[in-house]
Amino acid sequence: PVAGDLDQPATLLRVSGLADYVIHLAPPPSQGNVDHRTRRLLHALTKRGSLPQGVVYISTSGVYGDCKDARVDETRRPAPKTARAQRRLDAETRLRQWARRHQVPLTILRVPGIYAADRLPLERIQAGTPALRESDDGFTNHIHADDLAGAIVSALHRLQGIRVYNIVDDSKM
Repeated sequence: PVAGDLDQPATLLRVSGLADYVIHLAPPPSQGNVDHRTRRLLHALTKRGSLPQGVVYISTSGVYGDCKDARVDETRRPAPKTARAQRRLDAETRLRQWARRHQVPLTILRVPGIYAADRLPLERIQAGTPALRESDDGFTNHIHADDLAGAIVSALHRLQGIRVYNIVDDSKM
């Protein structure tokens, strides 16, 4: 792994010409409608001419917006309702354009809420405090952190063209 700060472009110079594969897990910035972090990464990856052999980007199922409990597959058109989801869709769009222009395989994994033992609200669970108001309850999707890691590895081994996958647990929550 090569560390870089997507808010400090000078720290990204090492990834240019060095990265065989890129797993882009960084969240978008907390403000605005565009993801400048992804744009900076793409600029750095292109700078020295030796491009990666593939990119996997972790996006969000939030790009679909409120689907009113409908089942959603990858053919559904994104309709983000929040600024954060708009920034994620902006990143997806930039990555697709870059991948097409440079003929670099790209896989976008649209991920919902990630859970794991260290990501649970244990105090609230132990106290029996409801996590949601009854009026806010509805169908949602999640994925365990270990399953997401497995999906990323699988995506790296199957990179070809430009692909989008919804990565979720097989449950009806």
